Amino acid sequence: GTFRFVGGLLVPLQNEVTAFLKRDQVFSFTAIDDSHYAFGTILNGVYITDLEGNILQHVNKQKGLLNNTILSMHYSEQGKLWLGMDFGISAIDLRSDLTYFLDKGGQVGTGYTGTVYQNIFYLGTNQGLYFTKWDQLDNKPSPPSFRLVPGSSGQVWDLTVVNGKLLCGHDRGLFHVLDNTFRQLHDEAGVLTVRQIGPKHLVTGNYNGISLFEDVGGRWSFLRKISPIQGACNQVLTEEEHTLWVNLPNFGIIRATLGEDYRITDQQIFPVAAFSGTFPRL
Repeated sequence: GTFRFVGGLLVPLQNEVTAFLKRDQVFSFTAIDDSHYAFGTILNGVYITDLEGNILQHVNKQKGLLNNTILSMHYSEQGKLWLGMDFGISAIDLRSDLTYFLDKGGQVGTGYTGTVYQNIFYLGTNQGLYFTKWDQLDNKPSPPSFRLVPGSSGQVWDLTVVNGKLLCGHDRGLFHVLDNTFRQLHDEAGVLTVRQIGPKHLVTGNYNGISLFEDVGGRWSFLRKISPIQGACNQVLTEEEHTLWVNLPNFGIIRATLGEDYRITDQQIFPVAAFSGTFPRL
């Protein structure tokens, strides 16, 4: 466990990390700056705590280390915690803003998109839409527990918050996610991306072309397709309200100018084959 050396005596400390260090057999230790500690264990990787012994991060083989047995540690001023292990050497970048979680058990599938909405982390994968509380993704000892949003099974492509509502681009169409329920707004297959283009309108890039929606009484309603764009539109960006940039894989990029009724009035096409040369205006 952890102890404080006071007046020639070792005084046991009662803090959060102590029970884990006893269970996982603490073996190595180092200070991190003046405000954190790192504990290496034999059975379960590294625990990083504050000065009071509260666990801030837990990193083990399940979370990316080569091995769970940490025999030695060194903290460098560049922010890396170097680990000498029973098998190999690892370095943890403690100053990185990124946190990784690995689905080694295959419970949620391959991630395609994610967002935080109302303190819930939503993860869209090839298997469906999963969610967990945001504060569970803190690298503490217990792994995050994801649950499937009922009715969302299938390929999820996009998660976008528009006018305070969470919309999901899905293989089966466009959906509204509300209180972990899955409500269909439109059934056109394959919504690859969602993009708002004004206070009352949004577009979706689909397996075939672009669809236009309008906010009617707080609900997004399908208006029509924006012709003549065809093919899979996996990226749509806006340049102000009436200009769209559309990426069509294996074809090129279209810059489309829209009129007041959101119909195309002019367009430029940048073919894939012409990326190294001059782009023609059509």
